[in-house]
Amino acid sequence: EGAQQDVPIAGMYLDGRDLIVTICVRDISFLKNLSHAVLTGTLDMNIGRTVSLLLQSGAGGGVMISGGNMGQPIEIAGPRTITVESDMTNFAVNFEHAILAMDKLTAHQDEKKDAVLRADDVHLFAPAGAGKTFVALHCIELALSQNPNNKILFVVKNEALALYVVKWICARFEGAVAKRSMLERLHLLYQPCEDGPRAVELEEGRLS
Repeated sequence: EGAQQDVPIAGMYLDGRDLIVTICVRDISFLKNLSHAVLTGTLDMNIGRTVSLLLQSGAGGGVMISGGNMGQPIEIAGPRTITVESDMTNFAVNFEHAILAMDKLTAHQDEKKDAVLRADDVHLFAPAGAGKTFVALHCIELALSQNPNNKILFVVKNEALALYVVKWICARFEGAVAKRSMLERLHLLYQPCEDGPRAVELEEGRLS
C-alpha cells in the first residue's frame, strides 16, 4: 500500500513445503506494521498477488490465499498449486519475543520521552504505530526504577496489552525481589473498568 518500502530480509529457506522467511526488525513501528499486515491477512494477499503476477508472466497459473483472517481460500489467478498462509501461532510467539527484547528508542521517540518526563501534565499523541506506547513504557520504567516511592496506574482498553506492558517492564528488572518490588507499585486498569485497578503478582517466575 502506498510508497514501496525495503523489507530487511535476513534469510529465506525451505522447510519441507514451507518457505521460512527471517526478517530483521528495525524498530517498534516496523514491528507493529508487520503485525498488522499479518493479522489482517494483508501480507498473505500482497504476497499472493505478487507471486501470481510472476506466474502469469511465465508459465501461467495462480496462487491460493488462505491466511488466518481470509476465510476460505481465494483463487486470484487461475488454478495453480501455491498457497500463501502466515503461521499465526508461530508469528504470535516470535512477535512477543521480539517486542519484549526491543528497548532502543528512535532519536525522535527519545526526544519526546524527555519532553514527557519534564512535564507535569502531558498528552502525547501521534499516528498509530509511531511508538506512543513504547515511549510510555520507558517513562514507566524510569519512574519505577529511579524512585522507590513512585506508583504507576496504567490505563488501557484490553487485558492483553496491559499484561504485555507488565512483561516488558518486568524483563528490565533483575532478580525476583526487584521484580516484586516493582509490581507492588504498578497497577492496571482495563475493561471492564468498573472492576477497578488490578495488581499483578509474580509467582514462580510467572505473571498472574
